Amino acid sequence: MKLEDHGFSFKIAFLEIYIERMLENCQSYNQDRLKIIEAVKVLSPWIFTVEIKINAPDLNIEEICKYLYNLIHLKIRCSEGKNLDYKKKIIGMKFTEARDIAEMMKSAQNLVTSHLCSWF
Repeated sequence: MKLEDHGFSFKIAFLEIYIERMLENCQSYNQDRLKIIEAVKVLSPWIFTVEIKINAPDLNIEEICKYLYNLIHLKIRCSEGKNLDYKKKIIGMKFTEARDIAEMMKSAQNLVTSHLCSWF
C-alpha cells in the first residue's frame, strides 16, 4: 500500500481498500448487492480512489459509482483468469458494461482519471 495513493491518510486508505476488497471478493453481485450498496453509501464521503479487479460477471459499476460522489480516480480491470477461454462468446468487457461505465463517467463531477483494462 502506498499512502500517497490515498491522500496520505491512513483512514482514507483503510476505507478505500475495504471497498476495493469488498468489490473484488464479490462473486455474485445480485446476492451481495444490498451489503455493497449500504457500505458504499456509508463510506462515500471518504472514498476518492478505487482500483478493482472485477471477479463477478454481474457487477454493476454504474450503480455503485453513482454513490461515490467524491471519486477522483477509477481503475477497473477484468480478472486475469476471466474470459480467457476463447470458446466463450464474450472476451473482455461487455459493450453494456462499457456503456454503463461511460454513462457514469459523464455524470461524475470530480472524476479526474480512469483506466479500463480488459485481459484478452
